[in-house]
Amino acid sequence: MLKAEEQMELAVLKKHGASIRGLSRSTGRSRNTVRRYLRGGDAVAKRKPAPKRAEKLDPFKAYIVGRMKAALPDRIPATVLFREIKERGYEGGETRAKLFVRGLTPLPAAAPAVRFETTPGHQMQADWATVGRGADKLSLFIATLGWSRQAYVEFCDDERVETLIGCHETAFLTFGGVPVVVLYDNLWTPPMQGDSSAVGGTECVNLSGLLLERSRPWP
Repeated sequence: MLKAEEQMELAVLKKHGASIRGLSRSTGRSRNTVRRYLRGGDAVAKRKPAPKRAEKLDPFKAYIVGRMKAALPDRIPATVLFREIKERGYEGGETRAKLFVRGLTPLPAAAPAVRFETTPGHQMQADWATVGRGADKLSLFIATLGWSRQAYVEFCDDERVETLIGCHETAFLTFGGVPVVVLYDNLWTPPMQGDSSAVGGTECVNLSGLLLERSRPWP
């Protein structure tokens, strides 16, 4: 787009007999640009937006908006509104009516995420995972501290009890301490044999003061 000074310069030079080619050469603009601005400047250079086309739904939009406002906080299905405007003479398609209603329908508010937090040093979450397939399959021991979310990961060839206990010991050394509770989710290897009891619907085992707890299943 040419500045006002450039447009004035074009007009003055043209008035003094300069050709389109000469103006194009002197200003560095294309011949079409020079012609366009000489014919009307910005009024010609700017493309006017096309007028909005009327659609069959336009006469019924106010009715739909009014019905939806009157029904709040309840919602009227788009199929019901389509049937009502059709009875009032609407000759358009149902899809267009549904799209208009959808644009007026507010999205449901997302439920706030509730983060489960524990005090420092209280809980560690532990589980097995697997990577690879067939002969290349490996087990992955993952331990995560409940408060800081610091994680420890160890690759293993098996998921035997002695391997599991060894992973716990290495994790404790890495974290620099032992938590009060270790919480399991998908862990199928029994952490140890011996005394176990149900506490509040949760399987728990206590070994040397460390409480090993199996997480409740999701509802």
